[in-house]
Amino acid sequence: MPPFVELMDTIAALLDDARAAAPPHQRDLYSRIECRKGCTACCYIPLAVTAVEAIAATAMLLRDEAAVARIRTARAQPNGAERWRRRIPCMLLHDGACAIYAQRPLPCRAYVSLSAVRCDEALASGDSGELLAVPTLDLPHEHATELRAGIRAACSAEGLQDAHVELGSWGWPIFSNAIAIAHRNEGATA
Repeated sequence: MPPFVELMDTIAALLDDARAAAPPHQRDLYSRIECRKGCTACCYIPLAVTAVEAIAATAMLLRDEAAVARIRTARAQPNGAERWRRRIPCMLLHDGACAIYAQRPLPCRAYVSLSAVRCDEALASGDSGELLAVPTLDLPHEHATELRAGIRAACSAEGLQDAHVELGSWGWPIFSNAIAIAHRNEGATA
C-alpha cells in the first residue's frame, strides 16, 4: 500500500476514534447525521486539499479504470465558487457516489450534516451563503482542521508542498499527470 494511502487510512481511523470518544451530547448528535450514499449536495462545495490528500486520492483513483477514463476525458473545472454557483459537482462524483470514498479528503469526512433537506435547499439556491444555514457538527471539522495542520507541518518539515489547493482547479492537471506517470511506471516495470 502506498505510504500516503496508509497515512490517510490512519488519519481516518483517528477521526473514527475521536467520534467514538466524543462526549455523550456529541455522540447523540452523531446519531442524527443525515449524510448517506446518494446525498451529494456537499459534492458541489468548494474543496481544498493538501498534497498528501491529493496523492492518496490519486492512488485510490488509479484502482478504478472507469474513473481514470472519466478523468482523462474531463476538462479543468472552474474554481470552487463558480462550480457551486453553476451547480457543477466534484469531478470524482459518479452515479451519486464518490469514486474515491475510502480515500476522500478530510473536508469531505468532516462535513457532516444534520439536515439533508437544508443541504439540498442550499445547493438549489446557488448561493454559497446558504451553506451557513445547514446544521452541521463542529467537532469533526475541528479534528480535521487539526489533522490537516499536522499534515501541512510535516510536509513543510520534509520540504514538500504544504499549501492547500482547490480541487476544481488542480483536479485535472494533478490527476491526469499522476495517471500518466503511473502508467509510464507500469510500462517500465513490465
